[in-house]
Amino acid sequence: SDDMDYLCENYFGHPNYYKINGRPVVFVYVTRKLENEGNLEPTILTMRTSASKCGYDIFLVGDHVFEEAPSESEIFIPFWYFDAVTNY
Repeated sequence: SDDMDYLCENYFGHPNYYKINGRPVVFVYVTRKLENEGNLEPTILTMRTSASKCGYDIFLVGDHVFEEAPSESEIFIPFWYFDAVTNY
C-alpha cells in the first residue's frame, strides 16, 4: 500500500509515465511465486485498491513464466487478475 501510494504521488501523473488507454502500467515481477505461496489474489487486490484510492485505474502486467503458452481451453489463474501477462 505504501509503495503504491508512492507510485501514485510521484509517477502515475507524470506525462512521460507509460500508460495504456490512460491507465498507468505496472509490471509485477515473478508472479508465479506469489501464486505458489497463495498471495497472488490478495496482493493484486491490495495494489488495485490502493491505486484506486489515489484515483488511478492501473493496468497490471504479470510476469508469469511458463514453459509454453497455456492452451486456449486451459484455466490459467493469472489471466483472471492481470490486464496482461508476459513470459519475460
